[in-house]
Amino acid sequence: MTREPAPAKGVVRVLLADLPDLQADVLAALVGQEPDMVVVGRVVRKDGHRRFTTSLRKLAPDVVVLPRADGPVAADVMAGLAVSPEVGVITLDERSGMIARVTFLPDGDSWPAGVIDTIRTAAPP
Repeated sequence: MTREPAPAKGVVRVLLADLPDLQADVLAALVGQEPDMVVVGRVVRKDGHRRFTTSLRKLAPDVVVLPRADGPVAADVMAGLAVSPEVGVITLDERSGMIARVTFLPDGDSWPAGVIDTIRTAAPP
């Protein structure tokens, strides 16, 4: 399977994983307003582990955004990172809207203001 080409040089590719529809729609709209970011796909748990790891390979995201840092989706992400270890991971707290955990970054940024900068920062150089 080949990787999708990047939309433009320096564009951060974002994969939304198992987010509630409304949250994913809002985040996709926010990311869509940024000239240096693009949502390359959405994947949900019911699609299964294989679909997620295939999405990681095919869509080549720089950052994956998850609803939480535990549970089956997080397990799929960790397994997928064995395939794509350079991908940054952001997890969101569904109740408070806070960014709960970010790989390679400290906690504490808030939704939605902090999420765009966090995505940008979580992307590999």
